[in-house]
Amino acid sequence: MLRVMLLYGLNSFANGGILLALSLIITLARAKSGFGFGPRGAGVVFAWFGAASFLVQLFVFRRFAAKLSSKRLYLVGGGLLCFSCILLPWAAGFVSDYVMWTALLLDMIMLGAGFMGALPTVNAILANATDPRMRGFTQGAAASIGALLRGSAPLLCGILFAASISRDAPYVVFLFLGAVYMICLAIALSLPEKDVIHEGELKLAQEMQLQEMAKAASSEQVKPKEEV
Repeated sequence: MLRVMLLYGLNSFANGGILLALSLIITLARAKSGFGFGPRGAGVVFAWFGAASFLVQLFVFRRFAAKLSSKRLYLVGGGLLCFSCILLPWAAGFVSDYVMWTALLLDMIMLGAGFMGALPTVNAILANATDPRMRGFTQGAAASIGALLRGSAPLLCGILFAASISRDAPYVVFLFLGAVYMICLAIALSLPEKDVIHEGELKLAQEMQLQEMAKAASSEQVKPKEEV
């Protein structure tokens, strides 16, 4: 359970940092190894990211969720997040605007797909690994930890980005976030291959089944008396 909570917290932290880092690098001047976009260019990038996230969630995620376990589904989403984080700043290095835009938009597709693939899956992993009698408390604690880490990510990533651009190295923050996603992938790899179902949930299901059998037996005994 500790590994699942750690996975949830680190994933929330990285998700909170990547959106800030993306907004910073796309508006950073080309001379500073950024993309140098104005408001219109930044709006196009975020619109493309949002469209990719929406389409993946609507058409792709359900099909993969029906075939893959939560662990494997997170590995796919987390792998895309890690890969896109590491590649994103290098797209700004292309001299041709056409090549730069193509590389950036392709990266936004990977980032959006990974974002919407990993986010609901880590919630499913947490729910499956929790005792149903403690599910409300556990998910509430995880949400609080996730919110705290997600809120601290802009602070840390903003400081790291500000320090790195003095050396024209805005890629440092993306390598850092990519490393965080790598840790998440390593934690996910250590989890059971199949979806975890807590022992308490199995006991609860058995108790409910026994109660239903007892009710059915008692109803069968009452029926003859009512007929008499």
